[in-house]
Amino acid sequence: MPPRRFSGGLIRALLALIFAAGPASAPGADPIRDPLSGKQDPRQAATPSPQPPAPSEKRIRLLEAWRVPLASPLSGPLLPLEDRVVASVENGAVQAFSLAEGRLLWKAELGEKAAGGPVEIAGQVVQATASGRVVGLDATAGTTLWTAGLHQDVQRQIAADGDGILVPLAAGQVVFLDDRGQERWRVDLRGAPSSPATVCKDMVMVGTEAGTVEAFDRRSGRRLWLSRVGSPVRSPLLCSDGVVYFGTEDDRLRALKASGRKRWSYKVGGLIRATPFALNRRVYFLSYDNYVYVVKARSGNLIQRVRMSHRLSDDALQDPGRLYLSPYTSARLTVLTLPELQLIGEYGLDLDGEWFTTPPVKAGERLLIGYGRYEGRILALKEEAEEAPAAASSPL
Repeated sequence: MPPRRFSGGLIRALLALIFAAGPASAPGADPIRDPLSGKQDPRQAATPSPQPPAPSEKRIRLLEAWRVPLASPLSGPLLPLEDRVVASVENGAVQAFSLAEGRLLWKAELGEKAAGGPVEIAGQVVQATASGRVVGLDATAGTTLWTAGLHQDVQRQIAADGDGILVPLAAGQVVFLDDRGQERWRVDLRGAPSSPATVCKDMVMVGTEAGTVEAFDRRSGRRLWLSRVGSPVRSPLLCSDGVVYFGTEDDRLRALKASGRKRWSYKVGGLIRATPFALNRRVYFLSYDNYVYVVKARSGNLIQRVRMSHRLSDDALQDPGRLYLSPYTSARLTVLTLPELQLIGEYGLDLDGEWFTTPPVKAGERLLIGYGRYEGRILALKEEAEEAPAAASSPL
């Protein structure tokens, strides 16, 4: 029998069916799609399906060590020091507590609403008020060392820079104060600051509501460059290996070179307000769409994403081998392994209508976090390794 011949039309039809079907996905994988448009991310064909963090074989328990009331909601992040933790509350009180048992060491009353949390420079605790007053306190005794009046409302969290303080003002300025409260320089921005100022080597950088990232010389305040990113900056800036990473109003994580030139951006399904962090040539970031994302630092290609129970807005705490985070309104502090993002432990607040209001911080053996929407409190936790369940004995 002569060999059967197929028409060119039939062959073309079969090939069309094969290519229309596309490559088969690996088991447990699906294409990454833009959470808003549903379009597939062209940079990454497939990745493991988003799932809650898988449990780790090694587990820890988080146990309460102590908690203290503060009478007013916390105004910003806690400040961990060598043997104490310092907290500021909205009514203007700054208080220091011992790490060991939460004993009150000192309390300073500023007399007006606090702006953000305290920072530390040269043995001092520095706190800003909403009206533009910056106060330096002795870290040991809490006594006032100096006061600087900036005559403008403070817009964002102040930042420490070794021997100075960077203060973002609502009028669209950044002021640099030395460790005695003396003004070194003041610069104008293209818009109101929308992120704290960040130091990157010899540069000070800040994001604005006008959709710019602006860089200045750290010593003189001389403008170095301005990058228009097209959307208001919404997260603090991360400077790592000559690249600047940050989230913007249009739900993107963006990367700029240290020269201000645009490098890449990655679209997600919610705002990015928490500070990104870098590890092993990867960038980790948290989003309002409930996901922890991991992308390649060089290209922005997606490596992994893990879905949490609630929106992610506060900064996470990166500790060697671990990531501590508290999803917004979840009243839960979750611990994941790094770099795998596996669940290793969790602590539930178990108070109706309350949730954590500050990012977690660590000092010595204590893990510290604030909570309380109406009356602020500090919760100190200690970690213990969870014993592995005993292996079942086999019947004789």
